[in-house]
Amino acid sequence: MLAEDEFITSCLTVRRFLRRFEDRQSFENLRLPGRPAEKVTPQLLDFIDAEMDKNDELTAPNPRRKINEKFQVDFSERKVKRLRSKPGWVKTRTKYCQLIREAKKGKL
Repeated sequence: MLAEDEFITSCLTVRRFLRRFEDRQSFENLRLPGRPAEKVTPQLLDFIDAEMDKNDELTAPNPRRKINEKFQVDFSERKVKRLRSKPGWVKTRTKYCQLIREAKKGKL
């Protein structure tokens, strides 16, 4: 049957496929191992973006507390920092500090 449709496959491949189907009763692949993905919705990202628009100097504990109150999910501060960067918010430090000598402070 496969040869009629010009599929090139081995008997071993067909045997493995049939055995896997018999075990699972489904054509779907198994779930990947590891931690399950956390529920990050577009509404959550929009909320973080709106909060950062209101005050762009927020530190991670403040949005974390607001996210917990509104969405009932308890993300770590590190997770909130990563989520904050998804809409484009980037933490930067000043490269150059404008120093004013004491003598010139009185003249300003």
